[in-house]
Amino acid sequence: MESFDDLIITFQDFGCERLFIKKLSKNDNSKQQIYLGPSFDVLSHIPHGEIVQKEGMKRETWWTTVDLSWLGNHNQLAKAPYTKLILYPKYPEIRLSGFLRGCKNAPNEILTSRGEGRILFLGIKDGSEVIAFVCNSDHNVVKTSNSALDFDGVFSEYPLRKSVSGLSALDQLMNDLREIHQTGWIDGQRLNSEGEVVPCNAQNAIGYTLESQLGIKANGLPGPDKLGWEIKAHTVAKWDAIPSKPLSLITTEPDGGVYVDEGLKSFIGNYGYTDSKGDGRYGGIHKVGQLGRSSKNRENLRMSLVGFDEKKMKISEPDGFLCLEDHSGEIAASWSFRHMLERWTKKHNKTMFVPALAQNSSGLRSYYYGDRIRLGYNSDFPRLLNALHNGDVYLDPMPVIYSSGGARKRSMFRINMKSLPVLFERFEEKSLIYSGFELD
Repeated sequence: MESFDDLIITFQDFGCERLFIKKLSKNDNSKQQIYLGPSFDVLSHIPHGEIVQKEGMKRETWWTTVDLSWLGNHNQLAKAPYTKLILYPKYPEIRLSGFLRGCKNAPNEILTSRGEGRILFLGIKDGSEVIAFVCNSDHNVVKTSNSALDFDGVFSEYPLRKSVSGLSALDQLMNDLREIHQTGWIDGQRLNSEGEVVPCNAQNAIGYTLESQLGIKANGLPGPDKLGWEIKAHTVAKWDAIPSKPLSLITTEPDGGVYVDEGLKSFIGNYGYTDSKGDGRYGGIHKVGQLGRSSKNRENLRMSLVGFDEKKMKISEPDGFLCLEDHSGEIAASWSFRHMLERWTKKHNKTMFVPALAQNSSGLRSYYYGDRIRLGYNSDFPRLLNALHNGDVYLDPMPVIYSSGGARKRSMFRINMKSLPVLFERFEEKSLIYSGFELD
């Protein structure tokens, strides 16, 4: 590796879409682990596996695996099979661990030392792999980096080429959305797994149609939609007004309670109702500290948030959870913080909201996407918990057991669109035609 530019080209050749850079301190080594940050935001950037609780530790911890390979000076890759992220939820704090164990050709000499000026590069590939490179301060990569390594904070993100045009991710998406806006009315459609545009007239065709226009295949998988951005389309009466209507944030099933231990049939049998078609259901909006709002359920369950300190905006109990309780205190359904954190951070760190007019002519849906977008930056997990605590985010469950024998599980969390800014560190509106401006 002869220069900083060589390194950038190498990351691009390996298919990396994002690159994060960290100056290593003396304490950043294999023995003391590598400090990645004081919040869970890091999980939004580094692809990882399921978050599990580590038992038998003095400090309660969570951990998750990372698919990481070390990049050598001659562009060879060496898999580090035991790499993981260690999360200390009470602080919070995140560290990288196990990155040398079992790895042939790992940079042992650099990462077992406490040398000053060491630089760590983390390239993100396909949203699922990490390619890492580390070097000392006297390496040509550092000497030829010019001002690229002059930054404050734990990390800096260096823009890799992400489009044929060479534009940044946001600029490229704004260009694409400008063209979509200028197209006018677009019939409902989706991009299938073969990359073919096919008609779509489903109720949620607004999202599929926009994804199709952006070249995104319909998949429903967690993770950002394109170039690191989660993209959400929504209908409006006019583009310059934020509607007072619900927006779906995440759909994720409970991982505890009667719902899991005894199954959906017992949950609906105990608390739900039977509709006119003979289908078993449970419904109603649920907010923390309140009973569910439904006149049909056999019993409306109370939603509680356990283990979150709203004054300090941090997790107070690593075993914390969100739950639905019945009148006797039995937990009917629960979502552990670990479970919710994993789902949230894979999707919502950077979110783009695209308004659209909608029409339904002779039963066929079509959409006219707006001349502006709204952008949310840095939606960390404590913000979600705080929004749940304050009632801004709520649960709108819609599980059903059909009389024909089939079933559908759907536990959806929603927010009123006017409340969206509470989820983000920064929220702004940008015109696709004119310069952007911040919302009040």
